[in-house]
Amino acid sequence: VFSGSLSAPLAQGRHGEVLFLDFIAGLNLGGALVQQTNPSAAVSTRLGYRFLSNDHRWIYGLNAGIDTRQAYSQYAFQVGAGAEALHRDVELRANAFIPFSNKSELYATGWTNASLINNQLILDGWNRYIVSLGGINLEVGIPLARWGKESLWLYGAYYYLDGNYVSASSGVRGRAELRVGHQLSVGGSLA
Repeated sequence: VFSGSLSAPLAQGRHGEVLFLDFIAGLNLGGALVQQTNPSAAVSTRLGYRFLSNDHRWIYGLNAGIDTRQAYSQYAFQVGAGAEALHRDVELRANAFIPFSNKSELYATGWTNASLINNQLILDGWNRYIVSLGGINLEVGIPLARWGKESLWLYGAYYYLDGNYVSASSGVRGRAELRVGHQLSVGGSLA
């Protein structure tokens, strides 16, 4: 998977408030870990607003946008919305996802478990679906180390997902992010 992102301020106020646009695009080339071998694309956009607290110690923000990802021949769409509170020593984020198009697409059907009972052929049918999931993601991050303009942050998150034809699931995720200066960050995650 290859991905890239772009954040652009659209307007900035005198007291540090900013209206911004985020754009993230990804390309999945397929392979052994996914069921499809054709390349697929995904795009996420967010329009957001951030502002400083009166004492300038916290940054608060709200954002909303549209996400889409390719699922075989169709695209699935969802609304994403989030809130954040950022401080020098802690970052808090909450995000919600609501699918609204192609919530479940049938992509394969078949038959299995053939048996002969009383001169009748009995077959079990099956269907496979691409399912868009709705849910929430809650994340907390703290700085593990700081040196110069660089820092290493660790994040812990809880997520809950649900959708058509699947049982609801939840879990935890960890993420590390190395921030180099104010313009570059590199990281990895484990769920």
